[in-house]
Amino acid sequence: MTLLVVGAAGQLGREMVRVASASHLVVGLSRDDLDVTDPAAVRIAMEGPPGHQWSSTARRGPT
Repeated sequence: MTLLVVGAAGQLGREMVRVASASHLVVGLSRDDLDVTDPAAVRIAMEGPPGHQWSSTARRGPT
């Protein structure tokens, strides 16, 4: 199974990549790698390797 972790450079994302890597192929993307506000870019990222894809984002800074 392939997991896509968006926000992989953040605290939660790093931990998710570390834990999941023990039993899955993990593709980790940071905000420099993927603009989650760009639907076309997200679609391309999600069309990566076949299998289950999971993403998690955490907002930084004030809301």
